[in-house]
This record gives sequence, structure tokens and C-alpha cells, in this order.
Amino acid sequence: MITTEVAFSRSTWRKSKEFCTALHDLAQRMPMELVRLYVTEGVRTPRVRIDYYDRIDELRELRREALLAEMRHVEAQAESWLEEHPDEAARIAAEYRRTQATPEMLLGTAVVNGESPAFGFPPDTYLIAPSLRVYELFMWYDENERWTRN
Repeated sequence: MITTEVAFSRSTWRKSKEFCTALHDLAQRMPMELVRLYVTEGVRTPRVRIDYYDRIDELRELRREALLAEMRHVEAQAESWLEEHPDEAARIAAEYRRTQATPEMLLGTAVVNGESPAFGFPPDTYLIAPSLRVYELFMWYDENERWTRN
């Protein structure tokens, strides 16, 4: 049976709680759409105070620090997947003109470096590296936002 359930360290959970609390506070001061625009595109809006952007940068660093703490597990899982799928590993290595594929090639540099603004991944990615679920603890969404389906 394949499972994608994982556990995270206590310090990661604490950082997630700190991140979510601070993000909720920030959501009371500026639209979350502008937060995400800044996080994903680097776009600042004149109507938003500079200290709010400073706070976003602090949250981005807190998030990155927590994600990096879990990356050793992600990398180990990705390495195992590459070993179990030699044909796919060879294809990935060839794309990068290397002899051996790495977790970074498989998942992307920004993901492995904890810099991706992603908050989740497709189900097949969790089969490769279940610990990537840590990204779900650090979503750039406030609890009061509505989730809609298209």
C-alpha cells in the first residue's frame, strides 16, 4: 500500500502556527491577492505600506526556514524514487545533460530550496516525495478566504 501521509517536526508545526497567525494579521491590513502578487511576481502596489511588504519578507524567510528543515526528507524520498525508476531517472538526467538525475532536477530548484510559492502539488508528486506536504502548512492564503472551484 502506498501512503502519502507524513509527520513533521514540532519546530515545523510551531513555525507553521506562527506563519498562519502572522498571515491572518496581515490579511486584516491588506488584500491577500496583493500579498500573493508580491510573493509570486515581486510586484509592489503604491497603496500598500512598505512595512507590510517588510512583514511579507519576514514571513517568506520563516516559511523558507521551515521548509528547508524538512527538505532532507523530501530529498531522500526523491532519491529513492529515482532509484526505483531508472528509466525515468535516465530521461531526466539526459534533459539536464548529466549522467545522474538529482532530486533538484526531479522536483525543481525552487521547491528543493524552499523558495517556491507553491502551497501544494499534484497527487503524483506526493507519491514521489510525501514530505512535500509540508508546503501545505505554509499556504499564502488566510483562513477567512473563500475557496472556489472553477
